[in-house]
Amino acid sequence: MALVLHIGDGKCGSTAIQHALHEQRLQLRASGILFDTGPSRRDHFLLTTLIGRVTRSSGPGQIEYARHNLTSLVKQAVDYNHVLISSEGLLSADPKEVLDLLAHTGLDTSDVRAIAYVREPCSMYPSLIQQQLKGSSKYTAPGDYRRPLDLFVHRWQTTLGVKRVSVRLFDRRSLLDGDVVKDFSTTLGSMIGDSLPELTGAQVNTSLSAEQLIILQSLQRKLPKESQGKFTPDANRLISFFQSLNSGGMIGNSIKLNEKASSLIASNNMSIVSNLNKLVPGLGMAIPSVNGSSLQVSKVAWQGDGSVAEVLLNVNESLVDTLSLLVNDKNLRPQASQELLRFYVSDISRRNAIVSALQKQG
Repeated sequence: MALVLHIGDGKCGSTAIQHALHEQRLQLRASGILFDTGPSRRDHFLLTTLIGRVTRSSGPGQIEYARHNLTSLVKQAVDYNHVLISSEGLLSADPKEVLDLLAHTGLDTSDVRAIAYVREPCSMYPSLIQQQLKGSSKYTAPGDYRRPLDLFVHRWQTTLGVKRVSVRLFDRRSLLDGDVVKDFSTTLGSMIGDSLPELTGAQVNTSLSAEQLIILQSLQRKLPKESQGKFTPDANRLISFFQSLNSGGMIGNSIKLNEKASSLIASNNMSIVSNLNKLVPGLGMAIPSVNGSSLQVSKVAWQGDGSVAEVLLNVNESLVDTLSLLVNDKNLRPQASQELLRFYVSDISRRNAIVSALQKQG
């Protein structure tokens, strides 16, 4: 029996992959692959709590639920050719610690195969800060962002019991048909040597615009200190409202980094990407650059008040003001609603989505 671990990385399509696996778990079972998370489609992420990791959605009974989930997998595993576990936090975890945990629970770890997706640093960073600001007013400064993907991958490649590690580039130009779910399905089939039903999925996570991210951070700064690092009802409502606004097309500019932020991230991660490409021949991750040329920049201290606007390239200040009135001032909401519609006079899809979102908001 092969134990297949989808180990991440975070912000590399894990939610879409997990959603597809959960929706088509019966077809996978018919092909001899056990994927079971219990009632929730994402509960494998709880496994990292058993090796001391803390999640922002932690709550009572989390560790016990994770143990129960593992125990259930062990009981069912005898009837299948392969067991599949998906947890994006595993890439950065100590592989030996992970395998010791799984073996102690009763899973066979003599033949472990891992699948990882990795992302170019200047592409990863915007997704990272968006995720951070969903639960906090603070985000990692560009000069402090350094993710040692080469170290993570090397540890998995050299851990006893891990027979194969497949590392894929999370980039639409590299993924099969530009689709991470299709790419994962093909990679999984190749890894276990069996023909599989093709996994299909839809986009699960939705991005906010640069302007919406500024408003979200403004809200987070008003919340009590004890709520920092946690998902709160107020923040969740605002995010849901923005996602509803965006259902007809993004309201505002996509999140892109300015040159200073990109340069700092590039200088911190150049050697990591170079080493990673050597560890994974054919990966082809681009060396971080700005304006198409590799950078040789000295480390510059990031100075500012921590406003996310400091790292963003394109921000429509007028739209920021309109969105701020829309979510913060009930008396001026009708006026702000009309102003928002004027931004998209000839865009029927966006206008319809705006009207629908405003009606739901009440």
